Amino acid sequence: MLPASGPRPVPSPDAMDPLTATVLARMRRAYPDLGGDVRSPVPARQLVEAARYPPGPRMDDVRELLVGDGVHARLYLPGGRTPGAPTIVYFHGGGFVVGGLETHDTACRVLAADTGRPVLSVAYRLAPEHPFPAAVDDATEALAWASDHGDEWGARGVIAGGDSAGGALALLACVRDGDGDGGPSGAGRPGGAGRPGGAGRPGGAGVPPAPVDVAGVLLVYPVADLSAAWVDATPSLLTAAHMRWFRDLYLAGTDPRDPRASPLYADLAGLPPVVLVLVSHDPLLAEGRRLLAALREQGVDVALVEGPGVSHGMFGLGSLLPAVREVELSAARAVRSLG
Repeated sequence: MLPASGPRPVPSPDAMDPLTATVLARMRRAYPDLGGDVRSPVPARQLVEAARYPPGPRMDDVRELLVGDGVHARLYLPGGRTPGAPTIVYFHGGGFVVGGLETHDTACRVLAADTGRPVLSVAYRLAPEHPFPAAVDDATEALAWASDHGDEWGARGVIAGGDSAGGALALLACVRDGDGDGGPSGAGRPGGAGRPGGAGRPGGAGVPPAPVDVAGVLLVYPVADLSAAWVDATPSLLTAAHMRWFRDLYLAGTDPRDPRASPLYADLAGLPPVVLVLVSHDPLLAEGRRLLAALREQGVDVALVEGPGVSHGMFGLGSLLPAVREVELSAARAVRSLG
């Protein structure tokens, strides 16, 4: 006897295709159990850095640099780049605790090749050895350094960018006071000399800070609210437990709603245009949507790039996964429109 016929279930628009789901399952098996079996940051970093990624596109030149106050960075110069275009100053993800130049080498190469813009990847200081606000300080200084030195590689101005925790740093570097004290420009006082249009930097005693020419901001599934109650609503490389472990090590007792740490509580008015990438399989999706609303409510121009069926941590893997490649190309088109 044949089963009764009826309408087939309609797949969710956010459902993962089989290839992406298979790759995610492998990534999750290989990723350390941060905050569980792995509680020390040193072995956590070793395990994360041992991961292997597909090689990224070839560059015309790759330079190892020291920026700002001695922070290591890597400059990617793609072939066919647009003369005078801004440098994308990129801050890697990893919960402010893990990750670095090597873990994000492929993603930065992809971003440089797709946008035709130089990419400066910054190895900011990590917690818990360097808790908040060290990473924000490094990001702010790196953004200013790239703005000052871009003419050395034919660039003009900067775009602040980053994924996950690095997305938070990119955004926070653009809302810092121009006086360099690290306070948010909207927390009970008028904006500093670096606003609008980006970050400012200290100019020395009696010298007004010089503004940084920030053409735009690229945020790839950013951390926006360190006070969030994260949940694992969908399979993702990043989990709620990871985020709680990262937060505790990074903040070291700082109020998670401090606007210098959580962009959602900062004054966002006057920011340059933002490209915001949100993906469906991500415990940060809810706060990403709240960030989108906050930016638009405060008058910021936002181009939203959505990644249905894509997990947190997959940006840069487009050579393996067509769904991710669509996100990368859409983000690149939006970034090119920034300058």
